Amino acid sequence: MTTTILGRAVRWKAGIRDQIILLGLSLVWILLAGLAHYLTGPQYEFHLAFLIPVLAVCWFIGFRPGVLTMLFSAAVGMIADWPHVSDLRVLLLNEVVRLSVFFLFVVLVDRLRSAIEIESTFARVDALTQLPNRRDYFEIAGAEITRSRRYGHPLTLISMDLDN
Repeated sequence: MTTTILGRAVRWKAGIRDQIILLGLSLVWILLAGLAHYLTGPQYEFHLAFLIPVLAVCWFIGFRPGVLTMLFSAAVGMIADWPHVSDLRVLLLNEVVRLSVFFLFVVLVDRLRSAIEIESTFARVDALTQLPNRRDYFEIAGAEITRSRRYGHPLTLISMDLDN
């Protein structure tokens, strides 16, 4: 069964080394977005540029690192806005709104990831027997058939229908 590149990317599980690299790249991205926001002034908004690394960290590493990345992203955005705002109350109000939207974004991404993981599990497990279902059986069997052909080993498959 073929899977799309996007599907594989969504289901990718980052190891410790990958998590560190992703976190480092995200922090660099946020700093560059902050620099661009500072240099362009209030004429342009960079909220999406600040949210992309938050999305990546939250999806591939988890909720808590996503919240920390969100806080760092909001802080960099506030520092970039600081020289362009004449009233401190406006800056603080904008920052509260930015933090609220960013936090809502992190919560939604985390809930979406959790829902996809649960649905993926339900798609592969029979509700009655809690055993792998037909779809999972064909995927595992296909992988084993490919492996037996690759190594030239004999293969025996047994199938049993428990529900019917």
